[in-house]
Amino acid sequence: MKTIKKVLFIYTKRFILSTIYSLSRIIGIDNNAVSVICYHGIEEAGNFYSVTTNDFEKQIQKLLKTSRFISADQALMAFEGKKTEGSSIVLTIDDGYASVMDILPLTRKHSIPVLLFVLSNPKNANRKELDHRGKLLSWDQIKYLHSQGVSIGCHSATHANFNKLSRIELEQEIVDSKKILEKRLGFPIKFFAYPKGIYNKSAIELVKKAGYEAAFSVDLGSLSKEFGRFSIPRTVINKTHSLSEFPSLYSSTTHFLRKILNNFDIWKVFISEKV
Repeated sequence: MKTIKKVLFIYTKRFILSTIYSLSRIIGIDNNAVSVICYHGIEEAGNFYSVTTNDFEKQIQKLLKTSRFISADQALMAFEGKKTEGSSIVLTIDDGYASVMDILPLTRKHSIPVLLFVLSNPKNANRKELDHRGKLLSWDQIKYLHSQGVSIGCHSATHANFNKLSRIELEQEIVDSKKILEKRLGFPIKFFAYPKGIYNKSAIELVKKAGYEAAFSVDLGSLSKEFGRFSIPRTVINKTHSLSEFPSLYSSTTHFLRKILNNFDIWKVFISEKV
């Protein structure tokens, strides 16, 4: 009985998401939307937020059929009033695990811009907050990825919980980390991603003070002036997401539904089963 319930749950979930996306396309809601998706570890082992290289490739291949990948710089043109043609996606990857090296052949083959967020103090990374023991990229590897067209952003110094930091500690994680990365890597760091998407008024103030051009959260939604440059929403991809959920997973209509369900803690139940 439990197996039957699980199968019904899975197919119901897939049907709802695909139907929502189909309707949104018919209505025209997502036709010119700019969405930002967020990956973490791309590997067999790892935590809840890791996906296998094989799954990652299949997901990217499917997304290429419905949308085009654009850079963060191109996406930010939306804040200047410039509209994009067709559904567009910005691909971001957080934390800076060494496994990112494995996806380079795929992203280069399809000329997919990648925005990779790394830590400025990986030796003292907060592994409890990361919930992952995976090897992080070396400085030489980060430089190599940048030489291959990967954009590098800052993901703080140690991936600390911003809700538990003092103003001085926040400044070290946001302002000082930018300076360290630029000194170690030798090129400007324009973008910041809040660890676990946690941010507050002080964090935004410091991001602006540091001179970042934009900052990314994991709030629900597509890129729009509603959020502003320093709290750009992203859809986090994790191992529970099946191929059938792409591209409906990040549609504007799905975000709207999630916001409603979150008020009743229903969405957590909705994604609790591994597909």
